[in-house]
Amino acid sequence: MTHFKRAPVTLMLMIICIFFYLVIPMKNGITFPNELSNKISQKNFISVQSYLYENYVKEKRPNEWIFWEKRFFERKDNLKGSEWEDFWFQTSFKDGGFLETILNLNQHPDPIRYESWKKTFLDFKNYQKKDFSGLFGISTQGSKWSYFITYQFIHSGFLHLFSNMMILVLFGVLVEIQSGSWICLMLYLIGGIVGGIFYNITTGSNMAPLIGASGSVSALLSFYLFTEPRSYLRFFFFFFPTEDYYGDIYLSKWWLVPLLILTDINAILTYPDWSLTVAHTAHLGAILFGIFAAGLIKLFSYKIRLNETLSWVPHPEEIQLVKDDPKWMI
Repeated sequence: MTHFKRAPVTLMLMIICIFFYLVIPMKNGITFPNELSNKISQKNFISVQSYLYENYVKEKRPNEWIFWEKRFFERKDNLKGSEWEDFWFQTSFKDGGFLETILNLNQHPDPIRYESWKKTFLDFKNYQKKDFSGLFGISTQGSKWSYFITYQFIHSGFLHLFSNMMILVLFGVLVEIQSGSWICLMLYLIGGIVGGIFYNITTGSNMAPLIGASGSVSALLSFYLFTEPRSYLRFFFFFFPTEDYYGDIYLSKWWLVPLLILTDINAILTYPDWSLTVAHTAHLGAILFGIFAAGLIKLFSYKIRLNETLSWVPHPEEIQLVKDDPKWMI
């Protein structure tokens, strides 16, 4: 609690996130009542939406359609039926442009199947609008500027909340003690906004709302790594409860930089957009913003007093620096 007294903004942000999680009932816009879920997973719904999206891509983005057609036909088993339909169906939910115009496209050749699909699709959209993640998250439900702020405080489950709050506590406190409350608040909010914009530009908004503070805390983390000049961070490791298999290890902070960035880049390059449940592009955008903000701090020679923080201890083989030493200023 002593450190929280020196970091009131971090404590406030954490309380707001926990408050919304406890008070707002949500299902992340993905979990539906059994009746609706069964309709969406029926063959008729998948087939009609797949048909609509395939023809949409064929007309709007012919080169992309040719690429995927060749890729499926080049497979040894030469499958195209259900696998082809499933691919277009899953991908369709990640294409904001398609979802916004889906009801204005050429109808399916079978009017009865089309009307059945249309009724289920409208039920699906109406249900999402009632969910708070759809109301406050970044999705095709709307484009209010406020969504880029509100989505930062909405979480889909306990683990989602816990992981983000753990990083917020660790690095939010460090940034606020080191750089001040205003810089901490601006990094959190603007980092989240930049992450949301980067996600929209690179991935595109879709019917699965973008929610969570991961972009915001990523900006805090990367900012801290690039403004903290001291050499070592202390990490606790645990392999087994016997001597020499657990304890403290001292590593350069730069070990975290590739781990932080390369994880998201690897996911972005390895998996198709529609298969990802984590917004890696939002993380990456916020991380880059944090690095950019740290560069501005150094560029304009803003003097940050490097108070003693939670993470730093002198390496056993190094001489303790005193606070009034010039090296404590950047």
